[in-house]
Amino acid sequence: MNKPYRFFHAPVMTFFSIKFYRDVVLNWKGTCLGYLFLLMVLTWIPFAAKIHIEVNQWVGNDSHEITSQIPDIIIKDGKASTDVPQPLAIVDPQTDQIMAMIDTTGQVTSLADAEGALILVTANEVITKQSGMQSRSFRFDEIDDYTFTSQTAEYWLNLFAKFGPIGLYFMFLFSTYIYRIICVLILAAIGLLFVNHHKLNLSYAALMRLSVMAITPLILVNTIVDLLPFNIYFHGLINLAIAILILHLVIKDIAALQVSPAIDPFEPSASPTTIQQAMSPEPWDEVPQERNVPPQG
Repeated sequence: MNKPYRFFHAPVMTFFSIKFYRDVVLNWKGTCLGYLFLLMVLTWIPFAAKIHIEVNQWVGNDSHEITSQIPDIIIKDGKASTDVPQPLAIVDPQTDQIMAMIDTTGQVTSLADAEGALILVTANEVITKQSGMQSRSFRFDEIDDYTFTSQTAEYWLNLFAKFGPIGLYFMFLFSTYIYRIICVLILAAIGLLFVNHHKLNLSYAALMRLSVMAITPLILVNTIVDLLPFNIYFHGLINLAIAILILHLVIKDIAALQVSPAIDPFEPSASPTTIQQAMSPEPWDEVPQERNVPPQG
């Protein structure tokens, strides 16, 4: 029996169609992780385009106000020096945020003392602030002779504006794909509890397919929200709760139809009778047939 639905129906049908979810569980094969990867590829494109536009606008219009404050920094035999009064703060004129601090005199030695700067340049290293309280440092020990100027900063910013968003796209794509796979595995495990409760005979692969489809509308909604000019934060637990609710409703629907497809050791498959029962029209979809009643004698 041919599948009445295909994977390209999912972005629409997952929002409202219980029959679509039922068909995915009973008739589809595999785990739908390939479909999930394709969905992630497509949904990250608008965000990457937005980042590309914003970065290019900032580099083209505003970055010069910051890079022009950078003095010539000479690194000789692993030691940095500059001939301007220090500590020197590089400030974003639009927000008054200290972006970087340069001090090769030893007065400021850590980001904690750098008045909130994201970057600190000392005589021996450059320290960058990471997420939270974490930081990363790059020492100058291996540098024999190098001069960093404002023109150097502008060159690297322009290079990042061209290729940085592409690198960020692939980084976000693969990291979130792994995250979504973990979510699918967790949801499928939770689905086993619902299956056991209703005494159904559904495989873990079928529940993985169902889980992938359950998070599809959440991924699409989150993609749209990320493109809005204002921030709306959807907590991961809320997304998880909605996906679990979808799992519960679909499994409950299958149980109400008394559907229990046969499963082989590798991939579940439903018998024609079972599939026909599962995909039959709802009672309100049936059209009553006219009956020929013989005339009464």
